[in-house]
Amino acid sequence: MKNIIYILTVVLLSACSSTVKTLDYSKAPEWVQNHPLSQSDYIGVGISKKVKGLDFRDLAKKNAYEEISSEISVSVSSNSILNQQEKNGKFTEMFKTTSKTFTNNQLTGCKQIAHWENKDEYWVYYKLSKAEVERQKQLAIEDALISLEQAIIYDENNDYPNAISAYAMAISAIKPYLGQRLKTEYKGRTVFLGQLIIDKYRSLISSVVLTHNQEDLKFVSFQFIPEIEISLTRNGQPLKNIPLKIESKAFKYEGNFKFNSEGKVTLPKVRANTFKSSARTTLSMDVDEMIDETVSDDLVKALLKGYKTSFLELKYILDEEANKNTNSEKQLKKYDVKRKEIGYNTELKTIQSHPENSDKEEVKKEKLVVKIEKELNRTIENIENATNSNQTVEEIPIQNENCLIASKAKESQVLNLVKTETFENNKLSVAKSSLKNSRKCFSNSAIKQITEQFTFEQTKLSFLKYAYAFAYDKNNYYTLSILLTYTASRKELTNYINR
Repeated sequence: MKNIIYILTVVLLSACSSTVKTLDYSKAPEWVQNHPLSQSDYIGVGISKKVKGLDFRDLAKKNAYEEISSEISVSVSSNSILNQQEKNGKFTEMFKTTSKTFTNNQLTGCKQIAHWENKDEYWVYYKLSKAEVERQKQLAIEDALISLEQAIIYDENNDYPNAISAYAMAISAIKPYLGQRLKTEYKGRTVFLGQLIIDKYRSLISSVVLTHNQEDLKFVSFQFIPEIEISLTRNGQPLKNIPLKIESKAFKYEGNFKFNSEGKVTLPKVRANTFKSSARTTLSMDVDEMIDETVSDDLVKALLKGYKTSFLELKYILDEEANKNTNSEKQLKKYDVKRKEIGYNTELKTIQSHPENSDKEEVKKEKLVVKIEKELNRTIENIENATNSNQTVEEIPIQNENCLIASKAKESQVLNLVKTETFENNKLSVAKSSLKNSRKCFSNSAIKQITEQFTFEQTKLSFLKYAYAFAYDKNNYYTLSILLTYTASRKELTNYINR
């Protein structure tokens, strides 16, 4: 097959001349007339036309390198650890960059065997030893095994930060080969090295146990819940100096928390900012923080963060009797205002769903919008005045037509938040949540700047579709389709706007 392509290349090069003529290769060396084949070397033959002003020698060399690169580059196997963690092409794209850099480094070992030229063309012949490529692979495996042994020692001593760092070093050593199932010998048995390292790492982060000291988890709306002590152990042994991750909508814990030398941490009293009948708090070992502190490589970071650690879910139940006795009638009325607000929005949706409405209905709609804006502002102001700085309330739904345009400072704040994120999916998540939590609409120019922070077409499209709900100038929102590369994507956005 390669010889067929090779012959076609020669024919095409001959046909590209401005004057129809036949090039004579009868005096050319054998490797020009027939592409070389080798069991021991990767072969690259580069060809370039002699064009005035063109560095044809360098171009021929690049073409030869490209041929060798295509032979040794690593693709992502369907059963590799990268493929297991694949999401939206993120790992594949990051791996392609890594693989390309690694392959380029390997090409420094290429040796020029010969060159040949005639009046119209320049040819060059390069080789790269397959044995040398395999030697580099074995060196990477040896480095990974050394780091793995060190990681296991830290692992057995429950030294989590150093264990995570060592497992990351083991993965980094074989990073160019993560797309493969890297088979090697380990302690007398055949293993797939990448999978072995990941299995050990997953066992490390999933074998911890979190417990708490409270018998009854109850709360009263807008009152403080008591302190709670959390313990972290592994195989019955306390884990110390491990950061704690807290996820909760109702309870706003501020500051950073770490388990002490006894494997314990006390969460302070916080106010329950909810009227719901239950509230959940999820606690886990903050693996992401330890990864960020000990790992520098973005691909390895993303890979390790993709695995879940053990967690503890605290489910607090509303103490209804105590809630009635302690919550003032004034607070409950504020909640009724919020519920009423949702009713207003439902009515507005009904009006907007009938474009054939008369002018009278349009007037009604405008009055309703003004009424909702005033009611929303008053509700927010009342609740903020009624509670201290620690108090918040659940989000009040705001219809797009009701919201006011965000200030330039607010738009810049959201943009900067997106810029601080490294990974595409984190950028998208921050962008969406920032728009949702802003309670404002954004200018098209601000949405454009945020969209430009994304790399992938699908991410841009996803954000543009989501951001349409928060656009102040909907009439001209279609102009943002220019940010998309493909016609199909632009059409999908237009259809979404016009639906």
